[in-house]
Amino acid sequence: MPWEIVLELLAVNRLLAPRSERLVPENWFAQTAMDVLLDTDASVTGKDRLYRCLDHLYVLFRSAARQAKERVMGARCAAASRQAS
Repeated sequence: MPWEIVLELLAVNRLLAPRSERLVPENWFAQTAMDVLLDTDASVTGKDRLYRCLDHLYVLFRSAARQAKERVMGARCAAASRQAS
Protein backbone atom coordinates (compact mmCIF):
# COMPACT_ATOMS: atom_id res chain seq x y z
CA MET A 1 0.00 0.00 0.00
CA PRO A 2 1.62 3.32 -1.04
CA TRP A 3 2.30 5.76 1.80
CA GLU A 4 0.63 8.52 -0.19
CA ILE A 5 -2.76 6.82 0.01
CA VAL A 6 -2.48 6.25 3.74
CA LEU A 7 -1.36 9.84 4.21
CA GLU A 8 -4.31 11.13 2.17
CA LEU A 9 -6.65 9.14 4.38
CA LEU A 10 -5.10 10.53 7.56
CA ALA A 11 -5.14 14.10 6.21
CA VAL A 12 -8.84 13.92 5.29
CA ASN A 13 -9.62 12.39 8.67
CA ARG A 14 -7.79 15.19 10.48
CA LEU A 15 -9.59 17.86 8.45
CA LEU A 16 -13.11 16.46 8.58
CA ALA A 17 -13.42 14.36 11.71
CA PRO A 18 -10.28 14.26 13.82
CA ARG A 19 -9.94 10.96 15.65
CA SER A 20 -7.12 8.87 16.95
CA GLU A 21 -5.48 6.45 14.57
CA ARG A 22 -7.05 3.64 16.56
CA LEU A 23 -10.58 4.86 15.82
CA VAL A 24 -10.08 5.46 12.09
CA PRO A 25 -10.40 1.81 11.08
CA GLU A 26 -12.86 0.90 13.83
CA ASN A 27 -15.39 3.69 13.31
CA TRP A 28 -14.65 6.40 10.81
CA PHE A 29 -13.47 4.62 7.64
CA ALA A 30 -16.55 2.42 7.32
CA GLN A 31 -18.81 5.48 7.54
CA THR A 32 -17.12 7.31 4.67
CA ALA A 33 -16.60 6.88 0.94
CA MET A 34 -12.82 7.02 1.32
CA ASP A 35 -12.49 3.56 -0.19
CA VAL A 36 -14.04 4.90 -3.40
CA LEU A 37 -12.20 8.24 -3.33
CA LEU A 38 -8.81 6.60 -2.78
CA ASP A 39 -9.59 3.58 -4.97
CA THR A 40 -8.67 1.19 -2.17
CA ASP A 41 -10.28 -1.02 0.43
CA ALA A 42 -10.22 -1.24 4.20
CA SER A 43 -6.70 -2.67 4.08
CA VAL A 44 -5.51 0.94 3.93
CA THR A 45 -6.34 1.05 7.64
CA GLY A 46 -4.58 -2.24 8.34
CA LYS A 47 -2.90 -3.11 11.60
CA ASP A 48 -0.21 -0.56 12.44
CA ARG A 49 -0.30 0.89 8.88
CA LEU A 50 -1.58 4.28 10.06
CA TYR A 51 1.08 4.47 12.77
CA ARG A 52 3.83 3.42 10.35
CA CYS A 53 2.71 6.17 8.00
CA LEU A 54 3.00 8.73 10.79
CA ASP A 55 6.46 7.37 11.65
CA HIS A 56 7.47 7.74 8.00
CA LEU A 57 6.05 11.27 7.91
CA TYR A 58 7.95 12.19 11.09
CA VAL A 59 11.25 11.19 9.49
CA LEU A 60 10.45 13.39 6.47
CA PHE A 61 9.42 16.24 8.76
CA ARG A 62 12.67 16.06 10.73
CA SER A 63 14.67 16.08 7.51
CA ALA A 64 12.77 19.10 6.18
CA ALA A 65 13.15 20.91 9.51
CA ARG A 66 16.90 20.27 9.51
CA GLN A 67 17.22 21.58 5.94
CA ALA A 68 15.18 24.68 6.79
CA LYS A 69 17.35 25.34 9.83
CA GLU A 70 20.51 25.03 7.73
CA ARG A 71 19.11 27.50 5.17
CA VAL A 72 18.17 30.02 7.86
CA MET A 73 21.55 29.72 9.53
CA GLY A 74 23.27 30.10 6.16
CA ALA A 75 21.22 33.20 5.36
CA ARG A 76 22.00 34.69 8.78
CA CYS A 77 25.70 34.05 8.34
CA ALA A 78 25.63 35.61 4.88
CA ALA A 79 23.76 38.67 6.18
CA ALA A 80 26.17 39.04 9.08
CA SER A 81 29.21 38.86 6.80
CA ARG A 82 27.67 41.50 4.47
CA GLN A 83 27.09 43.82 7.45
CA ALA A 84 30.62 43.28 8.69
CA SER A 85 32.10 44.24 5.32
